Amino acid sequence: MSLDTIFTVYYAFYFIFSISAQLFVLFLIIFHSPSNLKDMKKLMMATSTSQIIMCLSAFLTQVRIVPIDSSIALLSFGSCTLLGHQACLATYNMLNTSGCLVVASLLHMMFYRRRLLTTLKKFSNGQFFFNCVIVYFLSAIVLIFSFLGPTDFEFIRALVITNYPYIDLNSYTLSGFSNVKHFFCSTATGIIAAHAYIPPFVALIWRGKIVSEINSQRLSLSSRTQLQTRNFVKCLTFQTCLPLFFYVLPYTFYLIQQIFGIGFTITEYLIFPLNTFSAVLDPIFMLYFIKPYQRKAKIIISEMFGLSNLGNSSTVATVNSNTSQV
Repeated sequence: MSLDTIFTVYYAFYFIFSISAQLFVLFLIIFHSPSNLKDMKKLMMATSTSQIIMCLSAFLTQVRIVPIDSSIALLSFGSCTLLGHQACLATYNMLNTSGCLVVASLLHMMFYRRRLLTTLKKFSNGQFFFNCVIVYFLSAIVLIFSFLGPTDFEFIRALVITNYPYIDLNSYTLSGFSNVKHFFCSTATGIIAAHAYIPPFVALIWRGKIVSEINSQRLSLSSRTQLQTRNFVKCLTFQTCLPLFFYVLPYTFYLIQQIFGIGFTITEYLIFPLNTFSAVLDPIFMLYFIKPYQRKAKIIISEMFGLSNLGNSSTVATVNSNTSQV
């Protein structure tokens, strides 16, 4: 069985599970957010929507990344191949942009949560819009610059034929960038790398400050609010730190192959399956750490499949939560 077949099967299962989980979480956010998360609702919806775009782009592109000297060949075998080279390049650019959007949205949520604790004031609509523009500005730059980068497909094809004669280009739709050292390409790559390396450390610092703020306000905050805030911040921390595990490793593979010409065929396939796997784990973190969503999910699943025991346990959990202020 070829690697193309293996990863085609993987992307199919990935798409079905991740899209289903993301849509389910988005449904919970829109219709079943508790009152204490009402202020975070828009930000959570933005994060979930970015994840959905990432899942869809990954499934449509299904790209094998082959760095060659100062160029990069993108060999797509997903559904975008039905629409040609430019469509595959567009979905690839959307894939990179949506990854940046996800990380930026998570940091924005953590910043907003910290601000609510420190100032006890909500953003006005104008402030909220301004913050969104600032937070998502770099993601917009990634998208714009990616489309402005040099894309000489015939030059890239010649490089692949010369350096990788064993690759059957008839099995792929080829696109890519003919000079990754170009200003637009290198700037976009630098921003993507910054979104992978920096946010986890920022999240850990902010988490410490939020916990300290909760501890300093123990007398003014109910135990329920304290616990829910801690759980929510834990969820954001896990989500934001995922790049350390799923972005840094494949990006390091890419750099090593790009700079030193050392690489393996499997790493050409693994870059985006690893990059986008956070879309599978994020809904699990949300359902685990955010108890109102967890309880509602149990009720919906029990009603859907007729699992009365699960429904009863969710009811007991709700009663217990009210008595223990969870």
